Amino acid sequence: MDAFSGLSFSRPEVLLLLPLLLPVVIYLARTSMAMLRKPARRLSLTLRIAIVTLLVLALSGVGLVQAADRLSVIFLLDHSDSISPQAHDRQAAFVHEAISGMGENDSAGVIVFGAEALVDRPVLPEKSPPDLASAPLGTYSNLAEAIRLGLAISPADTARRLVLLSDGQENSGSAEWAARLASAHGVPLDVVVIPTTGGPEVWVESLNAPSTVRENEQISLQVTVSSSIETTATLRLIMDGVPLNTAVVKLSRGANTFVQTVPRATRGFHTYSAEVLPPPDVDTRRENNRYSAF
Repeated sequence: MDAFSGLSFSRPEVLLLLPLLLPVVIYLARTSMAMLRKPARRLSLTLRIAIVTLLVLALSGVGLVQAADRLSVIFLLDHSDSISPQAHDRQAAFVHEAISGMGENDSAGVIVFGAEALVDRPVLPEKSPPDLASAPLGTYSNLAEAIRLGLAISPADTARRLVLLSDGQENSGSAEWAARLASAHGVPLDVVVIPTTGGPEVWVESLNAPSTVRENEQISLQVTVSSSIETTATLRLIMDGVPLNTAVVKLSRGANTFVQTVPRATRGFHTYSAEVLPPPDVDTRRENNRYSAF
């Protein structure tokens, strides 16, 4: 049976308001209740202090922590394109060994992720290895979505733990924010680094175009190109399959944003595309070198 073991706070910094607010409450109570009898003043002051304390506790996200004798572990497996087949085998072996060594009251689940996160095995006490049959889109690695889904499927009445097996090359979402969310829920996040065997990579991260445009209105497109190394590349803008502009751009490691004004469009529906063409020796996957907006 689970037993009460303490309190947790998702925003503990809010508790700093208590030593600031309580003296103000006491001062205001003494000046505003001078005409009341002494027992009434004490009761009123006690109620005011209790109300302020409860409000601060509510804002701090206070919660009860129970000591659980059951453990649920969610394995988050990165199956994006940067993970080699050999790394997939190492992931499977790691999970198989961990599940085989589970305690009698423990359970395990498996999430496979790339651009999206998929539940490959729900949280179960069985020690049979997962089949890892899920096949998410591999052009992106969304660690944040995997962490959020792991929190969602892990049973709240057990001790919970997330184990992330990835090379850490996130290019979608915010893993840092999701990790803070896990910490706020009292769920540890362990990271097992899977060394990448892929080479350098350049890809189009996004293309932003106005959703509606008046006829003959001048517009600009914002293109974000990400690169794992410093290099140069050719950036090409295309409208309705016809090239608009081609330029050689310098790419720094990380995200690089470019803004390009395009010719005035005629009335109707138009498709814009951005394509990056890096040197062959600095790009591993060509399938993520183009991005379209409508």
